[in-house]
Formats: sequence, structure tokens, C-alpha cells
Amino acid sequence: MMKKLLLCCLSLLLVVGCSSKTTKVNKKKETKVQLKTYTYQTSSIVGDNQPYSFIEVVREIKKSNKNVEVKKNSSTSYSLIAKKAGHSTIQFIFNDKIYKVTLKIYDKNNQTLFSIMPAELIEYGNKYPEVKPFVLGYTDIKHRETSTPDISWEIDAYLKYQQVPYFYQYDERWGYREYGQNYMAISGCGPTAMSMVYTYLTRKTNMNPLAMASWANQQGYYKLGYGTNYNFFSEGATKLGLKYEILANNAGTLDDALKANRLVVMNVKPGDFTKSGHYILIVGKQDGKLVIRDSNSRINSHKLWDEGRVLAQNKQMFSYYL
Repeated sequence: MMKKLLLCCLSLLLVVGCSSKTTKVNKKKETKVQLKTYTYQTSSIVGDNQPYSFIEVVREIKKSNKNVEVKKNSSTSYSLIAKKAGHSTIQFIFNDKIYKVTLKIYDKNNQTLFSIMPAELIEYGNKYPEVKPFVLGYTDIKHRETSTPDISWEIDAYLKYQQVPYFYQYDERWGYREYGQNYMAISGCGPTAMSMVYTYLTRKTNMNPLAMASWANQQGYYKLGYGTNYNFFSEGATKLGLKYEILANNAGTLDDALKANRLVVMNVKPGDFTKSGHYILIVGKQDGKLVIRDSNSRINSHKLWDEGRVLAQNKQMFSYYL
């Protein structure tokens, strides 16, 4: 009996051994993950050297184009330097997603094209030379666009690295659209500042600058001939679920608000930031100086500012928290 059992076991082992030599193992085919691609379109002029909004949180440059140079300013900041007129695409990888910054680069000698743009935008470009590429990028199609851009992917990137967003009122995704009775680029500083406040504090993605401007308009916070009404920053903030405090015009109250991790919207008079009236956002201090987000200037938003100099231009300050 034992001999028969032993023979059966040996036979089974032989069968298994033989089959393992002859059986082909089918390897599973590796499936490549399709990275989602987002495109950010903007305009530039040959010689421009400016940081662009979401690039501050992008960690890896994948490829570049000969028409533009990518300059690394710090571990989290890049500038795109326009070298040659034409189209150029810079591709970045972040969070397993692809971001393509597509630039339309204009020649320096662009006065003919500039002169046929809408009169309000020509005046805007002459007042603030930094925005001239935006003016040159105007088309009727962009002005008549009605959809709301989804920039939740960009907001997610800022929030991942605990950064207050860099939003600009002259961003081509909404700057040509209307706010009140003017272009968002010209009169949208208030909603753009509040969009940065709301997004950072609530960590929600539903109120980009255009969405915030539309909401402010619907709520009656745009005042014809003036712009965004003060009530937007108090009553409007409460409706948005934010708490606020009106600050006295001195360094002590501003410093206390920033130490408490509050964001401060300042209405400034003509000076470093505006030729008329404007809202800027103060987000903190670095090396004893103010860190701001100026929705009308990438350059101003990447400089450190003397506190006394900024306070001298203040008309009203609001601090925000949850």
C-alpha cells in the first residue's frame, strides 16, 4: 500500500515538473498612465522677463521651446523670458499632470497692432506697460466668451504647497470679459483679491476671479463710475462665509493681523500700485518686509515691500479669517 502511494506521489511530481517546463506564462501588458494635460495660454513681448501665475508651484520642467528661455529664480519660482516672436510652449510636470504654458510672443515693434485694440485697453496698456502683451492678445471671440474656466487644478497646486494663489485680473482666461461696464482686466482688482482670500482660507475651488466677479455683480457690489464697493469687502465677505475686521492705518494693527495668519486687503490710492484706485492683498512678512499679491502686476507680486511705504498709500484695510 505504501509503495503504491509513493509511486502515485512521484508520478504527480513528474507531471507537475514537466508541465512547469512546457507551460508558457502570459505576462500582463503594462498599461501606461495617461497624464491629464492642462493648457495655460498667455501673451508676451520679446524681451519680457516675468513670472507666470501657477509656475511657482511646479517642480519639474519637462521641455522648452527655443523661442523662450525658462529661468529658475528659486526652488519654487520660474520666469519665462521671451526671446523671439512667434508661438512657444513650455511643458511642466506637477502632481502627475502635464501643464502646458502656451505663449504668443509679439515683436517689440507692435505699435500698429496695439493701436487697433479697443480704446479702453489701449489706455490700460499705456498706463501699465506690463500689461501690453495682454492688450495685444485681445480678440472679439475672447471678449464674447461666456463659459467659466475651470482652474481647480491650479488652485489644488497652490493649496498643496500652502501658497496664497497668484491671481491676476488681466489673466487671458477672464481679463477680456466684462465686470460691471468695463473689462475685468481694468476694473476687476476687488473680486480678484477676494478670490485669493476666499480660495486660500476656505480651500475651495469654486470662486476663481471670474466667478467671484460675476457673484459680486449679481449681488450689486459694483458701483458705476467707481468700481467695487466697500460693502463687498464687509457685507459681501460675510455672505461668503468669511469673518473680517477693519484695521486702523498703522503698522501695529497690520502686524498683529499678519501674525494671526490673517489675509489683509488694502485699498490704495495713487502711488506704486495704481494711477487711480486699486485693491492689493497683503499675505505676510519676509525679512521684515511685506509680501503682497498685486492682481495688476506680476512684478509687484514678486517683490518685497517696505511696510511704511505701503501704509503711506493706504485708504482702508480689511483683515480676513475663518
